[in-house]
Amino acid sequence: MVIVEVQGGVLQAVYSDRPTKIVLVDWDTEGCQPGEPNLVTVQDAAGTEHLVWAVEFPPAPLGKMPAETQEAALKSS
Repeated sequence: MVIVEVQGGVLQAVYSDRPTKIVLVDWDTEGCQPGEPNLVTVQDAAGTEHLVWAVEFPPAPLGKMPAETQEAALKSS
């Protein structure tokens, strides 16, 4: 299980019950400049280049998750 916690449109935390690699890819890079850390350039199918923010976000164990986040996750179905 992977639980992603977002507040105000910003990734706050990721929790997982097993080792896994989480990569956040954010297309909202207005105001960013090439060469900034974690910014990469990708091409779409038409060959247009896009600046994208991509960074690994290591998950914390589920046991580190706040009780209210756990409660919310358990209520999802």
